[in-house]
Amino acid sequence: RLHTRLKDREERQQQYLSTEAELITETNKELHRVMEKTLSVYKRTVEGLKNEDRKIMRKAQKEANELYERLKDKRKYEVVPTLENIQLNALDVEQEYVQLVDYSYEISKALKAMTEATYEYIDNNHTAFSKEQIDDLTNTYETLSEVYTSYAAMEKAGDYSGFSTVTSLRETILDLIPKMTKRQIRRVKAGESTTRSSILFLDIVNESKIITLQSGNLMKSHRNFKVQYEQVKRV
Repeated sequence: RLHTRLKDREERQQQYLSTEAELITETNKELHRVMEKTLSVYKRTVEGLKNEDRKIMRKAQKEANELYERLKDKRKYEVVPTLENIQLNALDVEQEYVQLVDYSYEISKALKAMTEATYEYIDNNHTAFSKEQIDDLTNTYETLSEVYTSYAAMEKAGDYSGFSTVTSLRETILDLIPKMTKRQIRRVKAGESTTRSSILFLDIVNESKIITLQSGNLMKSHRNFKVQYEQVKRV
């Protein structure tokens, strides 16, 4: 009986895209949705820490959890049925579609972990983050926002010739990561940061690295998906 109930639940949740047009449209929507939600959650997390605001962090956590659950279901219930249903006869395009969902899911996992830890920190009334810590995280957010904005403009124009800009901005963030870590270590040694504050800051830095790496993968995969699909259409 339990097996039957589980099977019924899977069948209810199972969904798939039935046409190539649906696949392209949904994939584009998903990309923009993930970018928009990532920036929204990250911005709220920084604001929540800056103002020690539980309400903002509760919203950030809710937003991150909803994105995570949706992408987890998409990965579990949509990808394989869609591939079975739509015969693109283009393994490269299908591979990029699978990777797009995977990269989006990994971003959502990082956002979920980041918001859960931050909400718990604020809710337990731990020491407020310093201006230097907030400045570091704000800088990361602003650069990530620039990455997303640059790619969105390319995607809208259908011209990816300037993709190196995205790569360069991504590298800027990745260069910031070890610098932020070193600055935090100095703060610890100088007695300017508590243990819990340091742990959370370094956790956020680590999740930011994951988000940055997977965002770069996501945009590269989306570019390849669009370009390769256009090539398939012309054949």
